[in-house]
Amino acid sequence: MFDDRREEMARVHGALRTAGLVAPLDLDDPEDVQRWVHCDLASMVEGCFDVRLDPLALGQAERDAWLGRLRGSYRLPDPRKEDTWNQEWFGCRHWLLDGGARVGTVQIPLTLTARRLVSVNSLYVLPPHRRRGTASRILEALDDAARRQGILGIRIDAHWTWHRSIRFYLARSMWVWSWKREIGLGFDSALPPYRIDVDGDVAEFSIGRDEARQVLWRARRAGTRLDLEETTALRRLEANDDDLHTVLCSLATLSVALALRGWPLIRSDAAWAERRTSSDVGQPEGLAYKIDIFEAAARRDGWVVRTPRIPGIAYRDLDDID
Repeated sequence: MFDDRREEMARVHGALRTAGLVAPLDLDDPEDVQRWVHCDLASMVEGCFDVRLDPLALGQAERDAWLGRLRGSYRLPDPRKEDTWNQEWFGCRHWLLDGGARVGTVQIPLTLTARRLVSVNSLYVLPPHRRRGTASRILEALDDAARRQGILGIRIDAHWTWHRSIRFYLARSMWVWSWKREIGLGFDSALPPYRIDVDGDVAEFSIGRDEARQVLWRARRAGTRLDLEETTALRRLEANDDDLHTVLCSLATLSVALALRGWPLIRSDAAWAERRTSSDVGQPEGLAYKIDIFEAAARRDGWVVRTPRIPGIAYRDLDDID
C-alpha cells in the first residue's frame, strides 16, 4: 500500500533541518516529548471544540478532562513506545522553527502514500506565533524538497468540520482528491496550478496561468440547486486519459470550495440518486452525502459544528443515514 522511499525521505528531512525550518523531537527527553504531545492534543481540541489551549502550560487534570471529552475519537500518542512500522509511518516528529524558536509541530513519515506523496500530520502552530507564514513555509519547503527527490508532492487530511484548516489549505492552492474518511488535500506535480473565482452566484474553476489559463467549470447557485456547466476545455481533457486525474480533482476541489461557502451541491434528483457512486471522491452530490455523515458523527461525539449549512442536506442523526 505504501511506497518505500526511506533514503529519499531522509534527504527531504535533512533539507528541512538544514534550512532551519524544523528540529527533531528528542525522544530521550521526557519533557520534550510531553510538550510535543500536548501540542498534538491542543490541535485536536481546537479543531473539534473551537477552543485554543496553551499546550506548554497544560496540566494533567486539564489534559485528562479534554481526553475525556474526546473519548474514542483521539488517543494521546506515545512516541517512545511505538514499534518500528509506526516510527517509520507515523514517526519522524519535529518541532517547527521560526528564527530558531520552537513555534509548533509537524509529523513527516519516511514512507509515502499509495500515490507516492508525502503525508503531513500533526501540523500545528502555537497561537502566539500564528499569521507569520510558518505553516505555509513548511508546506511549500516540504513540497519543494520532495519534488527534488522525484516524489510527486505532499498530502494532508482534515476533518470536514475543521473548516478553518480546509480554507487555509485551499487558499494555498492545494487540490482536493478525496473525501473518503476526511478531506484529503495536497500539492501534486501531476496537477497544474488552479484558481477559483467567485462573483455573487457565479463561480469559475480554471487551470494554468495568465494567457494559458483555461476555465474548466462554471457553477451557478440556482436557489437550492447547483447549476454546473462543463466547458469545451474540460471536454478536451476528458478525451485524454492522461488528464482524467485533473478532471476528477478539479470537480472535487471546486465542490469543497463551494460547500465551504454554503452553496448547494445537488444538481438534480437523478444526480442525488447516484450519490453513493461518488461518495469517496468525484461528484458534488457524493460530497453532500459524506458531509451529512461527517457532521452527524461530529455531533454524536460532541464536537462543535460551525460549517455553513448547505441546501438539500438533511443533517440527520448518524443512525438515520442510509
